[in-house]
Amino acid sequence: SPAYDSAVRDWARKDAGVAQVVRAVDDKRIAALTRLIQMYGYRGDEAVVRARIMYFHQVGYYALGMHESIQERLRLEPVYMKALIGFDI
Repeated sequence: SPAYDSAVRDWARKDAGVAQVVRAVDDKRIAALTRLIQMYGYRGDEAVVRARIMYFHQVGYYALGMHESIQERLRLEPVYMKALIGFDI
């Protein structure tokens, strides 16, 4: 959940061991997104940077406490994906 993620990230700011675990999880998630983005033809640094932007966008969305309905998120999903991936999917 977003609240759990935020709480763990706050904890990680104060505990190096927790920070190491959070970083490892973040790295795995970014690696998974990189593989996904590579399926759309991006390679190397471009795939990694697009994956990071996508991940940081989602983490930031939760960190800022954004609130919108699922309907609104689904409506905007194609726009987000075009901005993050670079073309319509």
